[in-house]
Amino acid sequence: MSELTALRAKVESLEEELSGARDLVRAISRGEVDAVQVDGRFDLLDVVDRGDALERSMQLMRTVFDGATDAIVLTDRRGRVIDANPAAGSLFGRALGTLRDRAIVDLFESSPTLDAFWREGGDARLSEDVTVRRPDGARRTGVLRALANVLPGVDIVLLDDQTPQHEADEARQRAEDALRTTEARFRAMVDRSPAAVVLLDAEGTVLYGSGGIEQLIGAPPVDLVRRAAVDWIHPEDRSDVLTALAHVKEPPRAARSRQFRVIGRDGQVRWVDCVATNRLEDPDVEGVIVHLVDVTERELARQSQARSEARYRRFVEATTEGVVALDPDCRIVFANQRFGEIVGREAASLVGCRLDTLGDTALCVRLTGDDGSPPAQQRFEHAFRTPGGRVVWTQLSAAPLRDDAGAVEGTMLLASDITDRRRVSEARNLLAAIVESSDDAIIAVDLDGTITAWNPSAERLYGYSAAEAIGQPVSMLEDEDGSASWRRALAGDAPRHVEVRRRRRDGDIVWVALSVSPVLDHDGRMVGVSKVARDLTARRATEEALRQKEAQLRQAQKMEAIGSLAGGVAHDFNNLLSVILSYASLALDDLPPEAPLRPDLAEIRDAAERASTLTRQLLTFSRRQVLEPRLIDVNACVDGVQRMLGRLLGEHIVQRTTLEPDLPRVMADAGQLEQVVMNLAVNARDAMPTGGTLTLETQTLTLDEDAAQGRGELEPGTYVRLVVGDTGCGMDAATIARAFEPFFTTKPVGRGTGLGLATVFGIIQQSRGHVKVDSAVGRGTRIEVLLPAARAGSVSVPPSPSDVGRARRGDETILLVEDDPALRRIVRTILLREGYRVLDAADGETALQRCADPAQPVHLLLTDVVMPRMSGRELAERLRAERPDVQVVYMSGYTEDAIVHHGVYEDRMHFVHKPIVPARLTAKLREVLAAA
Repeated sequence: MSELTALRAKVESLEEELSGARDLVRAISRGEVDAVQVDGRFDLLDVVDRGDALERSMQLMRTVFDGATDAIVLTDRRGRVIDANPAAGSLFGRALGTLRDRAIVDLFESSPTLDAFWREGGDARLSEDVTVRRPDGARRTGVLRALANVLPGVDIVLLDDQTPQHEADEARQRAEDALRTTEARFRAMVDRSPAAVVLLDAEGTVLYGSGGIEQLIGAPPVDLVRRAAVDWIHPEDRSDVLTALAHVKEPPRAARSRQFRVIGRDGQVRWVDCVATNRLEDPDVEGVIVHLVDVTERELARQSQARSEARYRRFVEATTEGVVALDPDCRIVFANQRFGEIVGREAASLVGCRLDTLGDTALCVRLTGDDGSPPAQQRFEHAFRTPGGRVVWTQLSAAPLRDDAGAVEGTMLLASDITDRRRVSEARNLLAAIVESSDDAIIAVDLDGTITAWNPSAERLYGYSAAEAIGQPVSMLEDEDGSASWRRALAGDAPRHVEVRRRRRDGDIVWVALSVSPVLDHDGRMVGVSKVARDLTARRATEEALRQKEAQLRQAQKMEAIGSLAGGVAHDFNNLLSVILSYASLALDDLPPEAPLRPDLAEIRDAAERASTLTRQLLTFSRRQVLEPRLIDVNACVDGVQRMLGRLLGEHIVQRTTLEPDLPRVMADAGQLEQVVMNLAVNARDAMPTGGTLTLETQTLTLDEDAAQGRGELEPGTYVRLVVGDTGCGMDAATIARAFEPFFTTKPVGRGTGLGLATVFGIIQQSRGHVKVDSAVGRGTRIEVLLPAARAGSVSVPPSPSDVGRARRGDETILLVEDDPALRRIVRTILLREGYRVLDAADGETALQRCADPAQPVHLLLTDVVMPRMSGRELAERLRAERPDVQVVYMSGYTEDAIVHHGVYEDRMHFVHKPIVPARLTAKLREVLAAA
């Protein structure tokens, strides 16, 4: 605006006005001007009327307008398109001729902000993220900037296409444009970047540093200006960085990347990724632009991983035994260097060879068995022949290799060279070094059970130093359930590899993988026992957590499968019940009070209503019931239910209620939550046939990430906890595991349906909560229900209005769409009896054809949500595109399709629950039509 104001002040002639017009159009096309004011000193309409010069200016403006890469649309004050440039036609996917006279809001996804902009009028500006609806069904997203009354009676709309596949290119282009525009804009951009940006001159002196440099170096950018950049580069990396900088300045002038270390003001060393770009010849920059990203954590993690991999490889390579991994075909997939030395070959050359090519053909048969499957662990001696003809005798230990699922994927072979007994002393020395450097705890015990050797890993595992452990009895490591494995080793019956518990110095119990072997002297006499232990505590904890997760997953999959079946049955059953209830209700309305058939019809209607209750339970369990969530007070719900529990529980059961005051509200269906409390109270009553105590408690609970993971898939946050406890017979572990399964019950035949806890589970799961059972035989049961506390700003949805008597008759035209022919016929009958004119169709395409004639009035669309080929939601959108004033009422009782996949109830549209009841249906239609 400052540039435009200065321009206006200088306008003294037609040439200056034309020049200002060009600048204005260019600014608009680039999105750099967000408001234009037309006054007496600079009136574009007057300029346009000035002769040939003005005509040439307009031609230039049109060229700029048509050539702009951003989409530009001119509209009248009602939002109707006057003109658009080719970029707009490309963005909308429409020919320019089809855009003119079209309401611009129809080109976007529905937006109250856009509607209000053109509805309110006046001088205004708008910036809005929008989604463009193209005729081919594609969606493109962008930023819309609209200026009202940019010319008298004309609005201008600029669209910046920010479709995801172009975001990166556009962001980079905007950064380059911003860099060339002004230094101030460049500073603003780079200072917001998480990376540090530095500008160097040809000599490597700092000309500019962004705010990110302070986080990297610990010094403000101003302290680095006019200083050599190498001053804060690690001395060991300076030469390499200077060489790289010299290469950046040489042709070709492509960007160069490098990783090196920097030293902060506090002396801390950090790793950075650097990308340097030569812009010395660019008059707007005249320097080398350097982007620095702190990658210290990534680099340290990489180094740690590399050290870890190298350490394990060194361990394998350092072992005195040859290590070989074989595939199921007895081919070598890995061999360590020691094995190569044993057989006189390079280890790398062995990969891919069959093992029996190094010895006799019986070797692979012995390792894999006749059927090709690896046998149990075994140890035996075998002779290999080196390429020079020397025979090397080895002791081989073979064991099956298993994948994570436990399936055998090959054989692990350990080979010990026993050819030259003269190398025993050297081997022992090497073994001692391995013991000291081993990650496993290795200790030695003499025949009396006294510790005689203790390596550093044993210190780390058990917490005792070598000085504290050596000379002590090995029994100090045994826990109360432990066994004296060293005695079993002396007796010759100790297992080679076992997993046992051991006691640390601090008293904690750790699980270890223990390998116990007798120690023999030169004469073969046993002089002690060696014990190698590896800490399995973390692995055990991980395995236990994995087992629990697998159990939860299996239970969830089973419940989901049953829920899908139950939900599907309930969905179809709702349509049948709609027909039964509707015909029964219509027949009762037509019969006089004294008619003999009235009692029978009433029984049919009552039975259908009871059946609808069963379908609601099935849908609730399967989490497909349409809920009407609103902000509710759990304490008020519990208080309301417990007033009814006195008659329900009986005098032999005592109620105790502890409600935390000022409990956060939750977003849930009040009726469903009351059903949860009632179901749990009834179960508690049945568990206390001879009397007891029923406890109702509420409190606020905050879960951190670990606590939330321990309760299924909950997110960390604040929850309201409702606990229903009893002092009844309790449940064993097997019953608890099946407690929430539908139709599972421990009650006698005829005493329960098995849907009570299943319904509780479905309601709480659908409300994003969690249910937990704590029980044991003989000590009662406590069931914990967690519901997420409503977030600040949550809006309560008012409950659906109850039946208010017979609605008045109507005379409007209703388009009825339902794929179930029986249900469609009865709904049509209901509507005709109420005076409505009805157009009915079995699917969306037929419905659109029925009302294709603009002369055919349609006041309301009554449609099922789940239909083949075209959903009710899609039908409503297409119909409203042609008839914006038509009202829509959806029919469904199946939230899996109606809400989650088709998005009806989430938008708070008008909704009629199935099964259909005539009075409720006509009342809802009258309510919607009256409010239109």
